[in-house]
Amino acid sequence: MKIVDRINANIEEGRTFFSFEYFPPRTEEGVENLFERLDRMVAYGPTFCDITWGAGGSTADVTLGIATKMQNLFGVETMMHLTCTNMPTEKLDNALAEVRKAGLQNILALRGDPPKGQDEFTVVEGGFGSALDLVKYIREKHGDYFGIGVAGYPEAHPDFIVDDPEQMKKNYWDSLDYLKQKIDAGADFIITQLFYRVERFTQFVEDCRSIGITCPILPGIMPIMNYGGFKRMTTFCKTDVPPEVSAALEAIKDDDEAVKAYGVSLGAQMCRALLDAGVPGLHMYTLNLERSAVGILEAVGVLEPSRVPRPLPWRQVPATRPGETVRPIFWSNRPKAYLHRTLDWDSFPSGRWGNARSPAYGTLSDYQFMRRHAASDKRRDAARAAWGEALGGVDDVVDVFVRYCKGDITMLPWAELEGLHRETAAIKDQLAGLNAAGFLTINSQPALNGVPSADPQFGWGGPGGYVYQKAYVEFFCAPSKLEPLLSRLGAAPGVTYVAVNAAGDVRSNMKPDAVNAVTWGVFPGREIEQPTVVDLVSFMVWKDEAFDLWNSEWGTLYEEGSASRALLAEIAATWWLARDVGAPPRRSAGAAAAAVAQRRVPRAHAAAAPPALTAGVAPPVPACASRAAMKLGGWRGVLRPPVPLSAALPVFLLGGVAVLLTYQLRLGWHQAARAGAGDDWEGLAAYRAAPPQQPKQPAQQPQHQPQPPRYGPAAAGRDTLIVYIYNEDDAVHAANFDHFVVAAGLGGAGGGPGGTPRVVVVVQERSLTSARELPALPDVEYVYYGGRCLEWGIVGWLLTQSHTVAWRDYARFVLLSSAVRGPFLPAYLAGAVHWTEPLLGRLNERVKLVGPTISCAGAPAEPGAVNATWRRNPHIPFSAIATDRAGLEVLLADGNVTACHSSAWAAKYHSELGASAAILRAGYAIDCLLIRYQGVDWADPSAWGCNRRWDPAGVGDGAYDGTALDPLEVLFVRANTALLAQRVPMAVKADTYSAWAADVDAAAAGRPHNLTARVSANAYAASRGAFKLPRILVAMARGAGCFDVPLFLDRNADVFKRARRSSPAVQAAVWKFFVYIGQFEDRPFSYTCDMNYSAVALPAF
Repeated sequence: MKIVDRINANIEEGRTFFSFEYFPPRTEEGVENLFERLDRMVAYGPTFCDITWGAGGSTADVTLGIATKMQNLFGVETMMHLTCTNMPTEKLDNALAEVRKAGLQNILALRGDPPKGQDEFTVVEGGFGSALDLVKYIREKHGDYFGIGVAGYPEAHPDFIVDDPEQMKKNYWDSLDYLKQKIDAGADFIITQLFYRVERFTQFVEDCRSIGITCPILPGIMPIMNYGGFKRMTTFCKTDVPPEVSAALEAIKDDDEAVKAYGVSLGAQMCRALLDAGVPGLHMYTLNLERSAVGILEAVGVLEPSRVPRPLPWRQVPATRPGETVRPIFWSNRPKAYLHRTLDWDSFPSGRWGNARSPAYGTLSDYQFMRRHAASDKRRDAARAAWGEALGGVDDVVDVFVRYCKGDITMLPWAELEGLHRETAAIKDQLAGLNAAGFLTINSQPALNGVPSADPQFGWGGPGGYVYQKAYVEFFCAPSKLEPLLSRLGAAPGVTYVAVNAAGDVRSNMKPDAVNAVTWGVFPGREIEQPTVVDLVSFMVWKDEAFDLWNSEWGTLYEEGSASRALLAEIAATWWLARDVGAPPRRSAGAAAAAVAQRRVPRAHAAAAPPALTAGVAPPVPACASRAAMKLGGWRGVLRPPVPLSAALPVFLLGGVAVLLTYQLRLGWHQAARAGAGDDWEGLAAYRAAPPQQPKQPAQQPQHQPQPPRYGPAAAGRDTLIVYIYNEDDAVHAANFDHFVVAAGLGGAGGGPGGTPRVVVVVQERSLTSARELPALPDVEYVYYGGRCLEWGIVGWLLTQSHTVAWRDYARFVLLSSAVRGPFLPAYLAGAVHWTEPLLGRLNERVKLVGPTISCAGAPAEPGAVNATWRRNPHIPFSAIATDRAGLEVLLADGNVTACHSSAWAAKYHSELGASAAILRAGYAIDCLLIRYQGVDWADPSAWGCNRRWDPAGVGDGAYDGTALDPLEVLFVRANTALLAQRVPMAVKADTYSAWAADVDAAAAGRPHNLTARVSANAYAASRGAFKLPRILVAMARGAGCFDVPLFLDRNADVFKRARRSSPAVQAAVWKFFVYIGQFEDRPFSYTCDMNYSAVALPAF
């Protein structure tokens, strides 16, 4: 694909993009290192990468080879530089022919530098003297096939930079005229030379537009990585360096780390200014290094690996076979090996499945292993450090695999990439246990059932679809373990397996010609896609490579005749390679029937597994959906499948035998949370295994004793920093901010005995959907943030990366979000208590984190991975949070709490639950304003099931022990459009209280108000039916099946005192009483399953 088409698509869709430039190393080892770095950097999702031609054309062959591999092995759109240096027409024709043959479609046409040893550029016989000639020739010979980029010089070409101002001005405009000629000759876009004055670039763009250059112009960003290199490059290019930059570098020139840090800071500052000026993308001159270029992009919020779209589960798609859509799963950790062995293929043999009995795989000798760990002394040393200087026995081999699964080492002979795949990481603990039992895994994937295709961890294929996977595991095992394993696998319904040894002996329950799809997806307007398969013939080819790696990659690290080498050779000769595939994910009959009733699935497929969905239709929503999922905006981004999950899972029985089984999981989020109260989750297990260290305590201070609030003396003053994160995605958030400005006294009425606290409002620029101008307020500073982190991540960015706040200058901190409304204080406290006091007043030597509420509702590490690790520690949701300097140090040092988690689920697990977990692990306590939770020792795991694991600020009526949160108790409550539309009591109360307060303020200020009318009004009396009917309809839609009749009778002794509880008639009467009367009397009640509010159409009142 032409790069200019990708650039224009990004511009049209308003997506900021970036690209990386590399140069060809001079040594084989350097090339290998570049490929490893490319593997990592391509995963960030650059729009394209380019590779230079080399000074004087000296590395032409290397450039062509690297460019070919970048395009076809790393799957990134690649542009190759092509210069006139030492390039006669015949040589140029050959280069362009090779480029086309490799599938490359993009050229950066340059004149080039003089050959080494020459001061001036000279045209070789039969060659070209300028980039303009090169552009014309390429267009003449190859028409529109190539996308062509050219260089632009914001300060003019170095050859024409002179001291005479008048001549310099003429030279500058002459260079622009020449640039216009290159564009008119057929060039598609411009990449500029390095610069360090942003205003020079913006003026250059403006001047280009003034003479009719309309194509995209990308700024070339050269990070400063070391002082000497910076001086050489800017001298050679005659770059104008601002004096302040030169002075800053001069002061730190002998400190390489300081220079790099300054380079990232300066580069980020420049890039922010460029993006503010409307630049569509950034071109990074990497100098073959990763840290600085990536650091700059991260700092400006452009680079987000978790959001990089994957068209298929595997990344590398050669340009020579763009229609490839199917691969065997066996090479998923060795994609380059697969591509090398299938270079002549168009796709998996003979179309989608075709004749798998005759795939023309290249032999092992055809493949020059790109990551041979014994290729150099440096690589051998790294491999021995990871896998052992010597192996004493099988236990040492097992330990290598276990450490790889745990992340202690990142390389394995059977993996070209470093570390586990991001989706395999969801089952890493189970894999570690399986390996410890002697089943050495080299490939695996978890079962998935209807995960949204846009999910950052598991998704692929584009937006709007759903993806599915069968559980898969591939491993080596000793002969003594094989027979017991196969007998168990044979009895497992739906499981297919194949086991083979190096000699070719096969044990299998799979038909020889069968092809088993293990990954598939459904997408709007497209056929079902099935990109990953298993078949017996390909597995037999793969097994030769897999067994060979024991010796060629691992064994050669040790001396010939050594015990270590002999051990690995014996394993390769005698052990078995097995692979197991689980049964397909299935739906329950109830979900299938619901789908038929909603006409979302053809009746013929109602009981099918997986569902054959019609094009453009989402999977059916369950009758009993997740309240937690609904709270985060429907099913988007929710990894738990959108059906009452009947999932195929790998269940590994580790008593010496590994068994792949399936089981039905029919629990909703809250049921799963309540059912899984054992020790197999991170928080409690870690706490019990290693009790937290206790900080030094005052002698009189009792352990874990929350302190009563101190209202007056500790009022917020200049030692307090208030951070308010403002996001206008939801219109109600703007109302929340307006309420906060008035109620918190930001208009000038706030402050305390110590002076007015500093308030920083972080405005998420990406969320602004209107031209609403934020008010200028005393002691309020607006900071604009353009990234995609969520609340805790934004706090981390503000305090550690934005260079806006010196947080150590403050003793206490209050962190808020526009997702909540507040503060709400009782009228009798008006003017007597600063609104921060209920929170800050609870901080002391023990308590380091305070919020309005505490929740014990858990969250999984990787939602959608049904066997994921859960956190269920008590935690303070991010609504309004208070901490002090010691508490903040704990949170920042944790590493995960304030990291950028762009997924809501990752943020909930690592940040929201992780913040409280970090405080508890450090030996401190947490506290809240809820009356019910006063005096609780939250470090005691016996209290970690609070409120039956329901969030007291949940959206359901009565989520807080049958009642609703009142803003006057907790100071802040969540309020957004969805909560108000559903008339969730806490949000409705907050909205009502805001309206009352606004009238009170208006009356006091002499402005028009409705205070008099409000005094005599009563909305419930005026529209009783309107208040009752929605709740009646919701209850009726929910049905009696989930209503907990015994609990209702136990908690409401005055109802049906002498009735026989088991009588169906009594149960029906109890339900009817609750629907029409009981639920409006604030009686305690409970449901045993969750409600799908989106499936209930409520009338508008």
